[in-house]
Amino acid sequence: MSLEYRPLDNVVRIQPQVKTTLPDWWLKFSDGWPDDLDFIKGKTFRASKEQTVKYPLPLILPEGNYYDIDPSDEDTGQKLYPYQKDIVYETLIGMRPGNYMLQFYFPANDPMWRLDYNTMLPSLTDPSLKYLGALRPEDSPSGEETIKFYSVYRMKPFYIRVIADDGVAYEKCVVDFTFNRLLLQQAAPPPDVRPKLIPYLDDIKWLTRPGGGY
Repeated sequence: MSLEYRPLDNVVRIQPQVKTTLPDWWLKFSDGWPDDLDFIKGKTFRASKEQTVKYPLPLILPEGNYYDIDPSDEDTGQKLYPYQKDIVYETLIGMRPGNYMLQFYFPANDPMWRLDYNTMLPSLTDPSLKYLGALRPEDSPSGEETIKFYSVYRMKPFYIRVIADDGVAYEKCVVDFTFNRLLLQQAAPPPDVRPKLIPYLDDIKWLTRPGGGY
């Protein structure tokens, strides 16, 4: 998995700025991708085709409760990963207005955003720490998304936790997914092209915890 918050793509040939990959653009997957994903690890591809699919996911949650979205292709997942090795999903996440927030976990119990001390973890039972690293609708509003992730066939699951905040009995939380389905062809890019690097999450999640690291 590769996750971006506030993604900035340096696109100069198209205005306004494009958030997703188009045909004939190039992607390079870093060497940090797992060995069991050797069909993309360290390899460079040209996007030959793309297709955009939108999928709004509405949830009604009681105050202070949460729901974990598992986008993976596991038996319990929601099948929001590609089903072929030569397809990559470039996915934008937007949030419609509401009194809720998102937390990201990879793997299941490891929060994406935390601070250095081992006590500085998101916690729904703590009135302050439940907001640590949380993203609210204004951080990635639908139509102006700042969250993007890349997924490939049989990638390890991660979890998007949707949390209804305090203040209302029930909250309607609508998470808008925009999937850019990319058909990839492995090739060497032209000399004047610098492919976009797609790091694996472990390349990004560099924080080392006491007694071990990611």
